[in-house]
Amino acid sequence: KWLDEGLAEFFGGVTLEGGRVARSGLVHEDRLRDVRRFVSSGAGPVPFPRLMLESGSEFYSGPVAAKYAQAWSLIHWFELGAPAEVK
Repeated sequence: KWLDEGLAEFFGGVTLEGGRVARSGLVHEDRLRDVRRFVSSGAGPVPFPRLMLESGSEFYSGPVAAKYAQAWSLIHWFELGAPAEVK
């Protein structure tokens, strides 16, 4: 589920003009705020291997906003910030 939701959040930030992609990879301010709040709370991110293996019911329970934010930030990093050998 993290991949589905992360991609949805990432591509939700695309701006279209004249039927073409004008801008992509925009920072989702609400998700960025959620990531910062979650990390500063001391809870830290959900361990990536665990997040990757969660079922739908597991993903949609617990700190859901944090999971969405983490999924978005991972996709954003993979698409725009990761070194080539990671992509």
